[in-house]
Amino acid sequence: MDENLFAQHFFLDNVPHWPCPFCAKGILRLKEEDFQKEDNGETETSRSSSQFDFDWVQYVFHGLLSCNLCNEKVVFCGTGSIERDYDDTDHGSSYCDYFEPKYFHPTVRIIVIESEIAVPRQVLSSVKKACELFWVDLDSCANRIRTAVEYILDGLLIERYRNLTIRIPLHTRIDMLDATKYTDLKTVFEAVKWIGNVGTHELGGLQRESVIDGFRMLEHCLSVLYPKTPVDTAQIITLAENINKAKGQSLYKRK
Repeated sequence: MDENLFAQHFFLDNVPHWPCPFCAKGILRLKEEDFQKEDNGETETSRSSSQFDFDWVQYVFHGLLSCNLCNEKVVFCGTGSIERDYDDTDHGSSYCDYFEPKYFHPTVRIIVIESEIAVPRQVLSSVKKACELFWVDLDSCANRIRTAVEYILDGLLIERYRNLTIRIPLHTRIDMLDATKYTDLKTVFEAVKWIGNVGTHELGGLQRESVIDGFRMLEHCLSVLYPKTPVDTAQIITLAENINKAKGQSLYKRK
């Protein structure tokens, strides 16, 4: 997973090379003529004020991305603002527009699933929904990542209900995994659970970086359970152990 692709903002002269959601091999390109920005209503009204300044500007935008390999088309939209950039030249500073994507259709892939045909349908559905929500609602996105773990455990035949009616907590289900076979995965699943818990119970309190970590760990789990290539677990296990040790407290936004 290339975390640089999922930065919160982008500039038109440096658009991220988002992966194509159809062929998964190509890169989505943006042509200048396929991008349109407009002042939002408040900005348009405020421009007549004598106190109007660059930091009042808020845009809305929409655009069309095209895959450089299969020519798939992706529409996207979002918001934007103006950033002041200070430099060492005689000009002192300059202004540039930056943009924050909020929606892609079809959904941009955030993680690579190497063997989709082997992954349970409900897991794929949860991952897709998490990718949709990443751009607009981090808490709900984290919850969908957690849901994907629930479905992974279903696929591993770990009970979800006791006596057909009493729901078994996710933490308990993770503990039910065979420790001799899934020791490392149990550690990672627990860390993903903490991220999902924060997203579920602490509205607006989850760090963007923590959600990206959740995707990284989910991607790792899928590559271990449904592999195409060998995986290196050391970095993921260290990340998961640190989250577990803090019991999710390190995931909140820093004020």
